[in-house]
Amino acid sequence: MRPSRLLVGDVALHVERERIAVRQHAAEREEDAGHPEPGVGTAGVAAHGPSARGTPAPSARSAPRGVAHGRDLSRSRGERVCVVAHRASCGGDRSGRVRGRTTPVIQCAMNGSWTRDHHPEVPVSLEQVVADAVACHAAGAASVHFHPRRADDGRETLAAATHDAVVAAVRAAAPDLEISCSTQEDIDLGGAADRAAAIRAWTSPPDVVSLNLEQDDALTLGAALLERGVGIEAGIFTLKDAERLLGAPWAGDVRRVLVEVIYAHEPDDAVALARAIDARTAELGRPRLWHGDGRASWAVVDAGIAAGRDVRVGLEDAIVARDGGRAPGNAAQVRDTVARAAAAHAG
Repeated sequence: MRPSRLLVGDVALHVERERIAVRQHAAEREEDAGHPEPGVGTAGVAAHGPSARGTPAPSARSAPRGVAHGRDLSRSRGERVCVVAHRASCGGDRSGRVRGRTTPVIQCAMNGSWTRDHHPEVPVSLEQVVADAVACHAAGAASVHFHPRRADDGRETLAAATHDAVVAAVRAAAPDLEISCSTQEDIDLGGAADRAAAIRAWTSPPDVVSLNLEQDDALTLGAALLERGVGIEAGIFTLKDAERLLGAPWAGDVRRVLVEVIYAHEPDDAVALARAIDARTAELGRPRLWHGDGRASWAVVDAGIAAGRDVRVGLEDAIVARDGGRAPGNAAQVRDTVARAAAAHAG
């Protein structure tokens, strides 16, 4: 889930601060007498092509960001989502894996704030979102993340009338698919007083939503989400965000930690930050899902797969391909990632 728009200078400042924090964190870990976690070492991952920094928009953009399926109502929403999305225990461990799984959960972030002006395969309408979700599920995605849009102007919204309709349609078409939506602070509230009020008005809530820990109201909104029975994907952009999550009263109840390195557009920087955030949040014992932004996202996804983490792909994160051309559509990205994960775990 993406933050509000940032100036280029702001992004550079974020990146430099995180570089310093990552170096400090690495030094502290080297002094630790304990053993490092598997997959969270300091070895680099090969970058895919030239750096995304300095490339023209939209590849390095800073735009806003990305189960009651079985109808067993005797279970909590969290328990139902675990059965559907993970087919295993809801619990994780310090490695970031879900207990019982040997392959990563692959989530597809289908649209974010992009439109078909940016990429011809971005799903915007209800019908497009449903069709793409079904295709992603068939390709191997266990979860989809999307931003419902108003039918009249295509604007992202939390308004119940629109949000409920899109979520319900996807759920009906793909009942075994986990549904994730966004609570990004720039999304239209549909007349609600605040985001908590908008969420309480939903009659067909998604299984989980992403919640940015950098947002001022993250702690109170997290409590409102759990009260509503909606799982939390804790969006962590920086090590400062990680500290805020660890101090949240509901930290141990999040569905997963989203390791979202969207401010770092150099592949090596992005991977290093993902590893540092992953290591800092490991004590929660919750699954960690990695993704990046633009071309750097491919390096982050590859490193996440190698480390045994869950990963996220899709047009919200990357409308630019590994080779710098136009990225394939959502289902194609999922198929490629499934194949890469299978190869990595077979080796």
